Amino acid sequence: MVKMTDTEKKIEKRQEALIAESMGQAIRHYRDKKEMSQSDVCAVSNLERNTFQRYDSGKVSSPKINNLIKIAKALDITPGDIINKAYEFLQANPKFNS
Repeated sequence: MVKMTDTEKKIEKRQEALIAESMGQAIRHYRDKKEMSQSDVCAVSNLERNTFQRYDSGKVSSPKINNLIKIAKALDITPGDIINKAYEFLQANPKFNS
C-alpha cells in the first residue's frame, strides 16, 4: 500500500469538500426549481431536518445513497440527476482542477 504525502492528503481533503459543496449546490438547484423549502423536502422525504440541511448546505462528503434516493424522490428527479448536476458544478469550479 502506497502512503500519501501530506500534500496529497490536503489535495484529497480539498477535493472531497468541493464535491460535497457541489452536491449541495445541485440539491439546492433542484429544490429552488421546484420552489420547495427545506421543510417541504424533509416532510416528503422523511429525512430529519438536520440531516437534510447538511446535504443542502454541502457538508456531506460521502452521501448515503439511501438519503440521495429520498431527496431525489421528494424533488421528483433521479439520484443521477443530482450527481450529474453536481458534476457540472464541480467542473465549472476552477478550484477543483487546480
